Amino acid sequence: MKKTVLILSSAALLTACADEYEETKNIAYSDVSPNCILDIRIPKGVTNFATMVFFHGGGLVGDGKGYGPWPEEARARDPIARVGCRYRVFNRDPEKNTTRPEDCLDDAAAAVAWTLRNIANYGGDPKKVFVSGTSAGGYQTAMIGMDPKWLAKYGYRTTDLCGIAPYTGQVTKHFN
Repeated sequence: MKKTVLILSSAALLTACADEYEETKNIAYSDVSPNCILDIRIPKGVTNFATMVFFHGGGLVGDGKGYGPWPEEARARDPIARVGCRYRVFNRDPEKNTTRPEDCLDDAAAAVAWTLRNIANYGGDPKKVFVSGTSAGGYQTAMIGMDPKWLAKYGYRTTDLCGIAPYTGQVTKHFN
């Protein structure tokens, strides 16, 4: 009796699983504000994956969450988890504003710390956490990735990050 053995390479396994994701929305990463929530999208059937924490733009006044770009052609080859973060923003009316730039940066550091602390529970590798953001999110990315005081508050160092990629980061605190 002849046996047939099927051997799949790790690349074939990744390709087979990478287009499917599990998503969990509105996870509180801090209790300082109801704005401190994140969504996480995890590749199914993959372990030890990298993670990209992403901060949206909007001049520190625009609200929202997003996962940031990850090229369609790379999803099967390089599946990653993506974390989209919401954070406190400024009120457009200066008379009603109670948020400071430091609050936005603290929220960013808290979201990254949450990810570093929890990504292994989802199957990811905490040594492969990247941080990115666009515009205001790029500002937050640069600040928490280069100034150690932001992550230190949560027991982490900038060297605990695998890398940072601030896109079009406005490092002048935008309108503030």
